[in-house]
Amino acid sequence: MKDEDLLEKIFEKFPDLVSAERDIKTVESSPDKKLAEKLGVSFPKKAPKIMKVFTFRKNVSFGDSLSQKVTRVTIDEEGIILKVTQSK
Repeated sequence: MKDEDLLEKIFEKFPDLVSAERDIKTVESSPDKKLAEKLGVSFPKKAPKIMKVFTFRKNVSFGDSLSQKVTRVTIDEEGIILKVTQSK
């Protein structure tokens, strides 16, 4: 999926992130060969899974103080949201 399509999916679930500053990184997830050897299992011969990590930063005010809220959304190549983390 294109980044724009993935962003639309994220904004459907988190509309407050539309105005946030964003950064997009592509990461690969592949099986750990050393771990498979240590466990004595065969190493899976799968292609690495491509994922996108979207990081959103937005300034929010809490009373008199201003703070930065950071939200990270990890989404796979099929558009499935795998993980969401937010700062307090």
